[in-house]
Amino acid sequence: MSFEFRPIPKKQIKFDLKGITKQLRDALEGEGIEHRKLLRKTTDSWTGDKPYFITETVVSKERLSVETAPHKTGKGGEIWWYLELGTRIRWALMSSNFRAKTRSGKLRSYRGRGRVLIAGRRAMTKRGIKPRPGIKARNWRAEVNRLRSRKFKSRIQKEFGIWAKNAITPKSLRG
Repeated sequence: MSFEFRPIPKKQIKFDLKGITKQLRDALEGEGIEHRKLLRKTTDSWTGDKPYFITETVVSKERLSVETAPHKTGKGGEIWWYLELGTRIRWALMSSNFRAKTRSGKLRSYRGRGRVLIAGRRAMTKRGIKPRPGIKARNWRAEVNRLRSRKFKSRIQKEFGIWAKNAITPKSLRG
């Protein structure tokens, strides 16, 4: 005698996939606003060109994501990316009292001090000065992810909970 276990199929629930997609996209957009607020703090003390931050959201079957970064056009965005990613070498000689306005892993901008004495590869090689160590990567985007990941997770879970509460009704269970 043999036994066979067959799962009892549950009733299928009808729901509006577009509705949950819109709710998730709205939640991601809200998270993008929070990201922009945090990343703008990195340029508070900057004078001149400041980067314009944009947010890209993805809602698909495979993933949910929100990514905020400065637009690559403009001098401010270019400088921000150099600071974010760091550089290997630096063709600039700074004054002895130089202090950068930003710090690695800190989502804020300080006053800074000092000035550039010699800038450019040609000017430095002409004087026999070798390139200086590069800019240390600030890793601001990783810091934003670290700070916001728990809140982001709870926000998405909340959206799914609201959606499930509205989508699963006695009428939808009847088939």
